[in-house]
Amino acid sequence: MAPMQKPTKKFHCDKCTYSTNEKSNLTRHKFCHGKIPKSVLRCPEGNCTNSFSRLEDIDEHLRHTHGRNLEVDHLFFENENELKIWKQDLQKLHLSRFVAKGNTSAPSFYYYCHRSCQFTGVSTSTGKRNPKKIGSIKSERICTSRIKVVKTKKGLNVQYFKTHSGHTVEPGHVGLISPEKRNIAEQLRIGVPKQQVLNKIRSNLTDEVTRLSLSNMKDIENSQKVSNQFRNQIG
Repeated sequence: MAPMQKPTKKFHCDKCTYSTNEKSNLTRHKFCHGKIPKSVLRCPEGNCTNSFSRLEDIDEHLRHTHGRNLEVDHLFFENENELKIWKQDLQKLHLSRFVAKGNTSAPSFYYYCHRSCQFTGVSTSTGKRNPKKIGSIKSERICTSRIKVVKTKKGLNVQYFKTHSGHTVEPGHVGLISPEKRNIAEQLRIGVPKQQVLNKIRSNLTDEVTRLSLSNMKDIENSQKVSNQFRNQIG
């Protein structure tokens, strides 16, 4: 009996071997190659109506048309754990968070600013960006800050596009990093009252403003969910 042939998939990535039967899946996949739908890439400056198909093009537009100084750092990490720790420090010190979009096991991929409007999605029927949900932390425009990761045999080459665009830096829009959540969750797990945990955080404040120093009771309650999940796992 002849082996069954796998059905041919309709949509294929022009950058790698990925293929799918859903066009929307291919659109999402292309985020890992830095390709973002044109309808999303409006200039983040004021009332400017220009739009672009690549973030690199909007970078150039901001530099030459609006005189923006966009800083880029070139970094190297020996392994993914070093990259993870560095990203956590970014969130802790600079009150910004970056979210992977696409397959992080690919040879190269991107982390994008979590407030960038590209994550509101694009309608496959109209080709237009879906409306922002009420209460969403997403800005109305693209953010140029991102992290490009390229894997090599020696480690990870990283381009960090430092300059944010299209939104202000607001502490309330950045969560605590995982180690901070786990530390709070552990205190709650052993029975320390929530108010006492919060008081302890505030008693250790320094002149340096970090996301942890701005913690409130909502952060404690969110961390308690981590504690509850831990109890369920061992229960």
